[in-house]
Amino acid sequence: MMQQGDFKGALDFLNKAIEKDPENVDALNARGVANLELKQYAAAQLDFDQAIKLNSNTYKPYYNRGRNQAAQQKWQPALEDFSKAVQMAPDTADIYFNRGVIYFQLNQFPEALQDFSKAILLNPQNHDYYYNRGTTKLRIQDVQGALDDFQHSIQVNPRFAKGYYTLGLEELLSKNKEDGCEHLHRSDELGYPEAKQAIEMYCKN
Repeated sequence: MMQQGDFKGALDFLNKAIEKDPENVDALNARGVANLELKQYAAAQLDFDQAIKLNSNTYKPYYNRGRNQAAQQKWQPALEDFSKAVQMAPDTADIYFNRGVIYFQLNQFPEALQDFSKAILLNPQNHDYYYNRGTTKLRIQDVQGALDDFQHSIQVNPRFAKGYYTLGLEELLSKNKEDGCEHLHRSDELGYPEAKQAIEMYCKN
Protein backbone atom coordinates (compact mmCIF):
# COMPACT_ATOMS: atom_id res chain seq x y z
CA MET A 1 0.00 0.00 0.00
CA MET A 2 2.75 2.44 0.96
CA GLN A 3 4.51 1.79 -2.36
CA GLN A 4 1.32 2.86 -4.15
CA GLY A 5 1.01 5.99 -2.01
CA ASP A 6 -2.05 4.74 -0.11
CA PHE A 7 -0.88 5.90 3.31
CA LYS A 8 -4.36 5.97 4.87
CA GLY A 9 -4.95 2.38 3.78
CA ALA A 10 -1.53 1.47 5.14
CA LEU A 11 -2.46 3.03 8.50
CA ASP A 12 -5.54 0.84 8.79
CA PHE A 13 -3.49 -2.27 8.05
CA LEU A 14 -0.66 -1.29 10.41
CA ASN A 15 -3.02 -0.36 13.23
CA LYS A 16 -4.37 -3.92 13.14
CA ALA A 17 -0.88 -5.41 13.05
CA ILE A 18 0.17 -3.35 16.08
CA GLU A 19 -3.01 -4.27 17.96
CA LYS A 20 -2.01 -7.92 17.55
CA ASP A 21 1.63 -7.29 18.45
CA PRO A 22 2.31 -3.96 20.21
CA GLU A 23 6.04 -4.68 20.18
CA ASN A 24 6.33 -5.08 16.41
CA VAL A 25 9.13 -2.60 15.75
CA ASP A 26 8.89 -2.85 11.95
CA ALA A 27 5.16 -2.12 12.04
CA LEU A 28 5.65 0.82 14.41
CA ASN A 29 8.34 2.25 12.17
CA ALA A 30 6.17 1.75 9.07
CA ARG A 31 3.17 3.38 10.76
CA GLY A 32 5.40 6.29 11.71
CA VAL A 33 6.38 6.69 8.05
CA ALA A 34 2.71 6.61 7.01
CA ASN A 35 1.89 9.27 9.60
CA LEU A 36 4.86 11.34 8.43
CA GLU A 37 3.68 11.19 4.82
CA LEU A 38 0.23 12.29 6.00
CA LYS A 39 1.86 15.19 7.90
CA GLN A 40 0.64 13.77 11.22
CA TYR A 41 3.93 14.61 12.86
CA ALA A 42 2.98 14.10 16.51
CA ALA A 43 1.62 10.62 15.82
CA ALA A 44 4.72 9.79 13.77
CA GLN A 45 6.96 10.94 16.61
CA LEU A 46 5.19 8.64 19.07
CA ASP A 47 5.62 5.67 16.74
CA PHE A 48 9.32 6.28 16.16
CA ASP A 49 9.93 6.90 19.86
CA GLN A 50 8.22 3.61 20.73
CA ALA A 51 10.12 1.70 18.05
CA ILE A 52 13.42 3.03 19.41
CA LYS A 53 12.39 2.23 22.97
CA LEU A 54 11.72 -1.37 21.96
CA ASN A 55 14.86 -1.75 19.86
CA SER A 56 17.55 0.92 19.90
CA ASN A 57 19.86 -1.13 17.68
CA THR A 58 18.19 -0.56 14.31
CA TYR A 59 18.81 2.61 12.29
CA LYS A 60 15.49 3.07 10.48
CA PRO A 61 13.45 4.55 13.35
CA TYR A 62 16.26 7.05 14.04
CA TYR A 63 16.48 7.91 10.35
CA ASN A 64 12.73 8.34 9.98
CA ARG A 65 12.42 10.29 13.23
CA GLY A 66 15.08 12.58 11.82
CA ARG A 67 12.97 13.05 8.69
CA ASN A 68 9.97 13.79 10.89
CA GLN A 69 11.93 16.41 12.83
CA ALA A 70 13.26 17.94 9.61
CA ALA A 71 9.73 18.22 8.21
CA GLN A 72 8.96 20.47 11.19
CA GLN A 73 12.24 22.42 10.79
CA LYS A 74 13.53 21.06 14.09
CA TRP A 75 17.06 21.03 12.77
CA GLN A 76 19.06 20.13 15.86
CA PRO A 77 16.98 17.08 16.92
CA ALA A 78 16.99 15.96 13.27
CA LEU A 79 20.77 16.27 13.16
CA GLU A 80 21.11 14.12 16.28
CA ASP A 81 18.87 11.40 14.86
CA PHE A 82 20.62 11.31 11.48
CA SER A 83 24.01 11.17 13.20
CA LYS A 84 22.84 8.20 15.25
CA ALA A 85 21.57 6.51 12.08
CA VAL A 86 24.92 7.14 10.34
CA GLN A 87 26.72 5.34 13.15
CA MET A 88 24.46 2.31 12.69
CA ALA A 89 24.34 2.23 8.89
CA PRO A 90 27.48 3.97 7.62
CA ASP A 91 27.00 2.72 4.06
CA THR A 92 23.50 4.18 3.54
CA ALA A 93 23.67 7.13 1.16
CA ASP A 94 20.29 8.67 2.01
CA ILE A 95 21.24 9.22 5.63
CA TYR A 96 24.27 11.28 4.65
CA PHE A 97 22.17 13.20 2.15
CA ASN A 98 19.50 14.04 4.70
CA ARG A 99 22.08 15.02 7.30
CA GLY A 100 23.77 17.18 4.67
CA VAL A 101 20.49 19.03 4.16
CA ILE A 102 20.32 19.71 7.91
CA TYR A 103 23.92 20.97 8.00
CA PHE A 104 23.03 23.28 5.08
CA GLN A 105 20.03 24.64 7.00
CA LEU A 106 22.34 25.27 9.97
CA ASN A 107 24.82 27.10 7.68
CA GLN A 108 27.45 24.44 8.42
CA PHE A 109 28.57 24.26 4.82
CA PRO A 110 31.84 22.26 5.15
CA GLU A 111 29.93 19.53 6.99
CA ALA A 112 27.14 19.64 4.39
CA LEU A 113 29.68 19.26 1.58
CA GLN A 114 31.29 16.32 3.32
CA ASP A 115 27.96 14.51 3.72
CA PHE A 116 26.78 15.20 0.15
CA SER A 117 30.13 13.96 -1.16
CA LYS A 118 29.81 10.79 0.92
CA ALA A 119 26.29 10.22 -0.41
CA ILE A 120 27.59 10.62 -3.98
CA LEU A 121 30.42 8.19 -3.29
CA LEU A 122 27.91 5.60 -2.07
CA ASN A 123 25.37 6.26 -4.82
CA PRO A 124 26.63 8.28 -7.80
CA GLN A 125 23.34 7.87 -9.69
CA ASN A 126 21.17 10.26 -7.65
CA HIS A 127 20.77 13.71 -9.23
CA ASP A 128 19.59 15.31 -5.96
CA TYR A 129 22.93 14.57 -4.32
CA TYR A 130 24.86 16.51 -6.99
CA TYR A 131 22.31 19.32 -7.06
CA ASN A 132 22.45 19.88 -3.31
CA ARG A 133 26.24 19.75 -3.27
CA GLY A 134 26.19 22.32 -6.06
CA THR A 135 23.94 24.70 -4.13
CA THR A 136 26.22 24.30 -1.12
CA LYS A 137 29.28 25.12 -3.20
CA LEU A 138 27.58 28.33 -4.32
CA ARG A 139 27.27 29.36 -0.67
CA ILE A 140 31.05 29.13 -0.25
CA GLN A 141 31.71 30.92 -3.59
CA ASP A 142 32.94 27.80 -5.42
CA VAL A 143 31.14 28.71 -8.64
CA GLN A 144 33.01 26.33 -10.94
CA GLY A 145 32.49 23.45 -8.52
CA ALA A 146 28.79 24.27 -8.42
CA LEU A 147 28.57 24.38 -12.23
CA ASP A 148 30.25 20.97 -12.41
CA ASP A 149 27.76 19.49 -9.92
CA PHE A 150 24.71 20.96 -11.69
CA GLN A 151 26.08 19.53 -14.95
CA HIS A 152 26.42 16.12 -13.28
CA SER A 153 22.84 16.34 -11.98
CA ILE A 154 21.42 16.63 -15.51
CA GLN A 155 23.76 13.95 -16.84
CA VAL A 156 22.45 11.54 -14.21
CA ASN A 157 18.84 12.59 -14.85
CA PRO A 158 18.34 14.20 -18.29
CA ARG A 159 14.77 15.17 -17.30
CA PHE A 160 15.75 17.08 -14.16
CA ALA A 161 14.14 20.44 -15.02
CA LYS A 162 15.32 22.28 -11.90
CA GLY A 163 18.90 21.20 -12.62
CA TYR A 164 18.79 22.73 -16.11
CA TYR A 165 17.25 25.90 -14.70
CA THR A 166 19.85 26.42 -11.97
CA LEU A 167 22.72 25.48 -14.29
CA GLY A 168 21.42 27.93 -16.89
CA LEU A 169 21.19 30.81 -14.42
CA GLU A 170 24.69 30.19 -13.10
CA GLU A 171 26.08 30.00 -16.64
CA LEU A 172 24.45 33.35 -17.42
CA LEU A 173 26.00 34.85 -14.29
CA SER A 174 29.34 33.43 -15.49
CA LYS A 175 28.87 35.28 -18.83
CA ASN A 176 28.16 32.08 -20.75
CA LYS A 177 24.94 33.21 -22.42
CA GLU A 178 24.78 30.55 -25.15
CA ASP A 179 24.88 27.56 -22.81
CA GLY A 180 22.85 29.36 -20.16
CA CYS A 181 19.96 30.10 -22.51
CA GLU A 182 20.11 26.61 -24.00
CA HIS A 183 19.71 25.09 -20.55
CA LEU A 184 16.92 27.50 -19.61
CA HIS A 185 15.04 26.53 -22.76
CA ARG A 186 15.47 22.85 -21.91
CA SER A 187 14.16 23.52 -18.40
CA ASP A 188 11.13 25.26 -19.90
CA GLU A 189 10.50 22.31 -22.25
CA LEU A 190 10.50 20.04 -19.21
CA GLY A 191 7.92 22.25 -17.50
CA TYR A 192 9.91 24.09 -14.84
CA PRO A 193 7.62 27.03 -13.96
CA GLU A 194 10.27 29.74 -13.48
CA ALA A 195 12.21 29.04 -16.67
CA LYS A 196 9.95 30.98 -19.01
CA GLN A 197 10.34 34.22 -17.05
CA ALA A 198 14.13 33.79 -16.97
CA ILE A 199 14.17 33.28 -20.74
CA GLU A 200 12.16 36.49 -21.21
CA MET A 201 14.62 38.39 -19.01
CA TYR A 202 17.94 37.05 -20.27
CA CYS A 203 17.58 35.30 -23.61
CA LYS A 204 15.41 37.51 -25.85
CA ASN A 205 18.16 39.75 -27.22
